[in-house]
Amino acid sequence: MTRALLTTARPALNNVSGSKVIKAPLVDIARVLTECATKKEWVSGLVEEREIERGDAVAFADLPAAFTSYQHYKLMPMLSDRDYVISGLWEATLVDDGTTVKSAALDLQSVERDDTPEVEGRVRAALNLLVYSLEALPGNEVTRVHVECNVDPLGMMPQFMVNIYAGTWSEKTLTSLEAQVKKPR
Repeated sequence: MTRALLTTARPALNNVSGSKVIKAPLVDIARVLTECATKKEWVSGLVEEREIERGDAVAFADLPAAFTSYQHYKLMPMLSDRDYVISGLWEATLVDDGTTVKSAALDLQSVERDDTPEVEGRVRAALNLLVYSLEALPGNEVTRVHVECNVDPLGMMPQFMVNIYAGTWSEKTLTSLEAQVKKPR
């Protein structure tokens, strides 16, 4: 599975980041980050996500090492009707037993695909960088999650407004992720 990355790299856009310790096993958090079916429950403004492609290789815990998905968002008026085509890659480090995941990282970025054209009336935005880094803490029932993001909604949104809006993103996202992980499965 090859990735044709799409980045806007507008220099005035800030990366945002945050960390949170979540009382849940690393594998449970990784599943929530990967599952399309439940993302609308915890990702703010997401109205649709569908998997476009799933690689054959498995990263760990039956999660795909590589996947591509389509996302459609309805947010505040200046950001309404944004969509993305996103490629995800999982990398994991195992402990000495060869089966327990010590740490993992999910790298998500916008890609261009001929089979997923832009939709009329929507702005195809660019996810320049989104990395979730997971570290299992002693006991494997607690995980440190760090996230870093740079997204360009494009359209008519001025860069300074993007930076203001993005400033609260990581804290809100990590809190929502924690709540989703704690839901009964």
